[in-house]
Formats: sequence, C-alpha cells, structure tokens
Amino acid sequence: MDMVLRSFPMKSLGAMQWLRDARTEQDNPASVPLFDLLEETSVFASALPGDKLYRVMSLADQSVSIPVDYALSGEEIFTRLAIEFLENRQSLDILSHCMLPATQSKLKLPSWIPD
Repeated sequence: MDMVLRSFPMKSLGAMQWLRDARTEQDNPASVPLFDLLEETSVFASALPGDKLYRVMSLADQSVSIPVDYALSGEEIFTRLAIEFLENRQSLDILSHCMLPATQSKLKLPSWIPD
C-alpha cells in the first residue's frame, strides 16, 4: 500500500495521509518536526517559493526566525532556512536534500541549500 501511495500521482495523497497520521498519533499534535513537514509536503505545488515553508510553519514543533514576508525572495527564504537548520539543529540532515533536481529550479541557490 505504501508503494502505491508514493507513486505518481498518488504521492500527494500519501503526503496528506502522512500529515493526518502525524498530527493524530502524536501526544501533542503540534510536535511534528519542521524538517519532516517540509520533506513530506515537498510534493505539493506552490506558486510562490515561500509558501513551501509558510504553509507548514504553524504545524511544526519548533518555530523558525524567518518571518512570513512575501517581499523576501525564494533565494533569501531558503538560504535563511538552511542556515537556521545548520546553526540551531546541530545536524547536517538538511544537506541530504541537496541533489540535482528533476527539473531546473528557477531559483539561483548555492548547491548546499535545498529548495
């Protein structure tokens, strides 16, 4: 079943199911890690780059110091997020998401910043 939910076009349905399960299985529904939320919701399209972060900020177990500000460029948002993860999470996990994209990104980001 998991394989079916992860296949295209069912990937979005699988992500929505994961969000529902993560929110209901936690003792504290607001304790889903931000990194997990970003990873699971990456399949959802967004017209603006910042929406990838802004749509999950209120669901996460930790806050980020990045303001919801649509004047910020996508490059600025993702750079700030990567730096915050590297400085505050004491983990290099975010770097595991730095790979060649299936499609060319419109953002001009250094190779160590995933979008």
